[in-house]
Amino acid sequence: MGPTGAGKSTLIDVATGQDGHTVGHRMKSHTSDIRSVRVPHPTLGHPMIFVDTPGFDDTYKSDTEILTIIANWLVKTHKGNGNLATIICLHRITENRMAGSLLKNVRMFVSLCGQEAMPNVVIATTMWGEVKTENGERREKELKETFWKDLLDEGCRVERFEDTYESAWLIVDRLAMEDRAKMRLTHEMVDR
Repeated sequence: MGPTGAGKSTLIDVATGQDGHTVGHRMKSHTSDIRSVRVPHPTLGHPMIFVDTPGFDDTYKSDTEILTIIANWLVKTHKGNGNLATIICLHRITENRMAGSLLKNVRMFVSLCGQEAMPNVVIATTMWGEVKTENGERREKELKETFWKDLLDEGCRVERFEDTYESAWLIVDRLAMEDRAKMRLTHEMVDR
């Protein structure tokens, strides 16, 4: 999950060995619906399913529409006894300000998942190749100490996605074998 252009499709394509045809490189949003990709775990062999979601701040859809798409998919999956191992929220490290819309998206994300799911949440920073290391590290430190402090206190962790297969699986693997995330998705919330 995350804002449009944060690298959600890129992370999935890198982790699953896709050829990049799902990644949009234009100014408009590319992913417009839920996309799932099933691959075997690289070392354990059991099936893993990556789920790509449309981004918040979409070119054509409101955040409410995006949240409804995600919530409906989660409810449908939950009814089918599907479990989430890891929830990844992406954030561009190139952002030099925490815009109100980015902060709103983080709050929306927390309300969707619920506090009890925070130990299964990873905030993955992206686009490290497009920023000087010292600037990225300074931003990461400020994000952890200020904007994401409550999430980290609840058990969420922060990782860096460095556009490599190894970093993609590091993000996923640390939680893939642990307790599954418990999503707080009541019918009232979905209706709202």
